[in-house]
Amino acid sequence: MAVSATWRESLKNFFFIGFQLLILILIPFFLISPGSAADYWPKEQWRTATPESQGMSSEVLSDMMDLLWQKNLQIDSILINPW
Repeated sequence: MAVSATWRESLKNFFFIGFQLLILILIPFFLISPGSAADYWPKEQWRTATPESQGMSSEVLSDMMDLLWQKNLQIDSILINPW
């Protein structure tokens, strides 16, 4: 029984120390705020911009939307990733 109690105590200490290390590792991630994302958050409404000001073509986007509507596709949103 003495070995079992010692083993349990060691395991308890191991998990306690592991939890403390995990907290210490995660704290910097919560303290560091991303620069550009933290600078803007919409209060009344989202920012708007023209497709051309973002390097896209209004005509291509319009053609894409026409095609989606013609095919009667149920689209909730469109993600445009320039990378």
